[in-house]
Amino acid sequence: MEDFYRRNFQVMHKDEGNILPALVIRDINGDGDGREEMIVCGINNEYRGGCLIVFDTGKISGSSPQSGEFACEGLGAGSELYYVTVPYTDVSEAMGNRVDGLRYIGITENKWIRVTAGTDLIYEFEFDLKCVQIS
Repeated sequence: MEDFYRRNFQVMHKDEGNILPALVIRDINGDGDGREEMIVCGINNEYRGGCLIVFDTGKISGSSPQSGEFACEGLGAGSELYYVTVPYTDVSEAMGNRVDGLRYIGITENKWIRVTAGTDLIYEFEFDLKCVQIS
């Protein structure tokens, strides 16, 4: 697992000033290139839910795929390899949460990406970001 899981750190999101959990993992997409990819989780304000983003660490630029009032003026399209959103839920609304972002990120022993939402829902994804379990 140590070879696979490189390091865990936090990323400062420029526009909102939020601290986002992130992991850097070697060859997440399994293409054998040996490059490191960064996985970041956070909040998608436009959809009021969480987001999970994968970047090639050699090229990180641009903005998230937002529209309308949430678009980042002056920034080009993001360089992310993957960008997945999870929905704002009825549980979030009942709890009085305006948004329900993803707060924690980790890798399971079976090498799934595990993220936890503000409502404590747990989402697990394969490395192609196919959601395989919600609990």
